[in-house]
Amino acid sequence: MTKKIAVSVKLENPSEEVFNALRDLEVILQLMPTKVNLGKKEKETFQFKMKGFDVDGFFSGRLEEKDLGNREFSVILSATGETSVGVGIIRYKAKIDFILTFEIVPLGTNATDLRIEMLYTSPYEDEQEKNAILFLNGLASNVEKNLPSIIQKIRGKIKVEATKAKAKAVAPPVTVEKTIKVEAEQKPEKVEKKEEAKPVFVDKSISEKLGDPLFISELLKSSVSVGLESSAIDEELLKKVAEMSKEHTKFLLLNCRSAGKKLRLLFNKGQLVGAWGEIEGKVSIGEECIKVFRGIEMMCPIYEVEFPTS
Repeated sequence: MTKKIAVSVKLENPSEEVFNALRDLEVILQLMPTKVNLGKKEKETFQFKMKGFDVDGFFSGRLEEKDLGNREFSVILSATGETSVGVGIIRYKAKIDFILTFEIVPLGTNATDLRIEMLYTSPYEDEQEKNAILFLNGLASNVEKNLPSIIQKIRGKIKVEATKAKAKAVAPPVTVEKTIKVEAEQKPEKVEKKEEAKPVFVDKSISEKLGDPLFISELLKSSVSVGLESSAIDEELLKKVAEMSKEHTKFLLLNCRSAGKKLRLLFNKGQLVGAWGEIEGKVSIGEECIKVFRGIEMMCPIYEVEFPTS
């Protein structure tokens, strides 16, 4: 069974420097909260042994990178291998695969929102799910504590040579059964109800501004992170963030991403006031944007921002 978990880390380093560091395989392995021994390295793949969080086995991995434009990057580590499972002397080998995606998004000029998403197959559900959450929390903690000093050491030594060519496709996992927050209990499965969508009131000019990367970069420069949602874009999510915005004097920006998709929603005083989205280069704004993205699973950091009203 394949599952997905995600976490977001804010770093006080430019996105280019974060990318420079994470495109180095040895840096990623150094940040792992497990014992990792790197083995044979070939042109496109590498071998490694990992032990920790009830995983003990050999893996074959691949590291890929993408330049997404507008100072945004992604680094993808995919691995497949086996681990020993069981109790006492009664143990057997079970296949385990995982994909770590590091999405690097600039927050102004000198800060970065690093989103780490993990897709993994689990040979035994509940216990492995707990271990996966502990693993990702440990990875995020190591990134926050150690990556800035690693960047400091390699600053100026590595030039950004982001690969513009299309990265080789990562084999899609089996159907993602559920999405969970790292910090929270798994949400119960929701029974879809067919009901008419409530009217959404959005401002066209504000929505268009949300599509300007320079404007968003400036907006996020002095932003404050207030939460992270990882769920489908639906009425429940919109209502939840709208209620949150009533408790803030400034605007709330829901800055969502998933593969090939971007969505930005702006809330103020309990209302959705701006909506902009892009799927594979096709842009939609306003109420149409909400319709297009309804039901799509995305990871959405929430920021309190100072939005210019004039």
